[in-house]
Amino acid sequence: MVDVLISGHMLTALGHALVHSLWQFTLLAFLGASVKRFGVGLSKSSKYWVSFILLLVCGLSFGVTFDHYYSMAPHMGAIVDIPVEATLQPLPESGALSEAPTALEGLFDQWSGYLPFMVKLWILGVLLLSLKQIAEYIFLRHLRHYGVQAPSKDWIVRFEALQQKMGVSGAVTFLESTLLKGIGTFGYLKPMILIPAGMLSQLTEAQVEALILHELAHIKRNDYLHNLIVRLFETLFFFHPGIWWLSRQVRELREESCDEMVCRTGTDPLLYAEALIQSARFSSSSKVTLVMNANAHLSNRIQQLLQLPTSSSGTQAAMPLGLSGMLLILALSTIGFVPALQSQPVVSIDQGVSKTLYLNTDNPLTIAISGVADKDVVVTAPDHLNLKKDGAGLYVAHPVQPGGATLEIEAPGLGQVSVDFSVERYPDPTANLAGLKGGKMEVEVYKRLERVRLSASTTFNQPCEVSGFSMVQIIPKQDPVEVIVKGAAFSEPAKRLMSKAIPGTMTYFDEVRCLCPGDEEPRQINSMVFKLEE
Repeated sequence: MVDVLISGHMLTALGHALVHSLWQFTLLAFLGASVKRFGVGLSKSSKYWVSFILLLVCGLSFGVTFDHYYSMAPHMGAIVDIPVEATLQPLPESGALSEAPTALEGLFDQWSGYLPFMVKLWILGVLLLSLKQIAEYIFLRHLRHYGVQAPSKDWIVRFEALQQKMGVSGAVTFLESTLLKGIGTFGYLKPMILIPAGMLSQLTEAQVEALILHELAHIKRNDYLHNLIVRLFETLFFFHPGIWWLSRQVRELREESCDEMVCRTGTDPLLYAEALIQSARFSSSSKVTLVMNANAHLSNRIQQLLQLPTSSSGTQAAMPLGLSGMLLILALSTIGFVPALQSQPVVSIDQGVSKTLYLNTDNPLTIAISGVADKDVVVTAPDHLNLKKDGAGLYVAHPVQPGGATLEIEAPGLGQVSVDFSVERYPDPTANLAGLKGGKMEVEVYKRLERVRLSASTTFNQPCEVSGFSMVQIIPKQDPVEVIVKGAAFSEPAKRLMSKAIPGTMTYFDEVRCLCPGDEEPRQINSMVFKLEE
């Protein structure tokens, strides 16, 4: 079948190109390793482009080699299959070339007869991997239209603001998906960001915004198109380990470059690291390789995020490295495994390293001891602190009286370790409209609002609920109009009032009240004042 579709000359040229690619790709991979090893001063983006260009050079060298041998094929003669037991025949004399063949030429003649078989195996491998790529493309098409829903209008407005913050022009579709297990980006001409259903409510707003900025960075860098090229080379040159090493470098450096872009927008590296941890805990990363996702080599990324610029002194330089190690252990333990990096117990609250528990609230804790199995760890709590196990290394602490609480942790070879916590009332959240706590707002954005939202004061998911608020709207040259709203959602009278707003309108949100975990009565929180403009 292959002999019918491909001419003998082309088969010959392909065989030679495949053989020469073995040493060509190896040299290029060693060059990439040298850049990784000695290019300490290069940025992640620069290293990415070096690896990506080396991949392109691999494809170029294969093409040049194929073209060279294809142009020479009429003079060389096509190579055909020979049986194993065939004996070599001496080359016929041709003009001045009557000398006996060299040892190298004889060696080449011995194995060159098997090139057609190698080409056929290569074509079979390319076809099988191409079927896999086609199946993934069909699945992506399926993701665009099935199991998706638009997020709330507030999130759409916030997404547009994040798009401007990252400097991404053009339309980008933002949807929630019930099929995709991790946040991801795909599409070049019509880019789309899909976020798993429930992530918007289970992670804090700041964490979700950081993850969205990462996906927008992929779009700004045209990473989806680059990824298609990488997948093409992986399919064509699947037989060479150097190609797979270079493609892995491209993927890892792609994620790290986007991390740098997120931090350059002003996002706190520690908050962003927490967002990556929470995203990894929320679900495993997507298995579809055509989708950009942010969960690859998570541990290294978190280490690098916390290696912030410091002075050259040894003491100051050690501080971010120590913090990086602490958060790395926390990250790995929350995903389900803790490497033996240290011999002391690691006790941490999911939202950070603070030793604070909130009164009458379920506080998630992660307790891990390196080198000790979870079943051998014993944790005891005082009577006023209800503690229950919630998985391997995971606990939920529910204090019922203010003051303090001490956990006693025992393990083989460790003895008993005491960890003290303070117990406080759940902190006040912050009321906001579309992420704003006051100031200027566009009239059309204001009219599309549906509810008053709260920004959590902690990083673990224990949301407070708005129980009511007073809304006073003053349209220029008109009397103030007040509407009392129960709950977080704007009532019909409030929506009618909002629909009448024009540029120059002032709106006051006062007596905003909410119920937080452990509250018996609503508490009053911050007021908001907005001036509407075009």
